[in-house]
Parts: sequence; structure tokens; C-alpha cells
Amino acid sequence: MTSDAGLLFAARALRTFAYGFLSVVLALYLSGLGLTPAQVGGLFTAALLGGAATTSAVGALAGRWGRRGVLRGGAGRPSRAGDRGAAGDADTAWETEAETFYGAP
Repeated sequence: MTSDAGLLFAARALRTFAYGFLSVVLALYLSGLGLTPAQVGGLFTAALLGGAATTSAVGALAGRWGRRGVLRGGAGRPSRAGDRGAAGDADTAWETEAETFYGAP
């Protein structure tokens, strides 16, 4: 295995651990806010379905638009949305979430 492949595997392992840890913390936080286990499960299910739909759509378009451009756009949009939200330009939390998902203008 090359050193680049080792770095990719290590990055993937770290990312997977972080997502798993965040899921546990988020579930505990939402439960602390008073959401029922069914509501928390519904939110997680909706998030997973949205991620699957987005992945499918991006995969279908990547061949047409070019993989590199799709990757750059996919990485840049949430970053710009985060910058806008951190600057206080978003009016509501829902607007920030929508910008993160769909990308800031």
C-alpha cells in the first residue's frame, strides 16, 4: 500500500469516527431538548435519506459536469454557507441549514 493510500484510509477512519461520535452526541442533545426516541429516529432517517438522494444525484451529474468540478463545488458550497452563517448574515437557523445543504449563493 502506498503512503497516499494509507493517508486516505486514515482520513476515512477519522471521518467515520467523528460522524459516529457526532451522531451519539446529537441524539443525546435532541433527547435532552425533549424529543422522543421516535422523533430523533425520524430526524436521523430523514438525514440519511437526504444524504442518499444527494449522493445519487451528484453521482449521476458527475459524469456530465466532470468529477473534479463536482468535487470542488460540493466542498465549496457548505464552506461558503458556514462562513455566511458565522458572519451572522443568515436570518434564521433554518436558512443556515438550507444554505449548508443546497449551498450559499
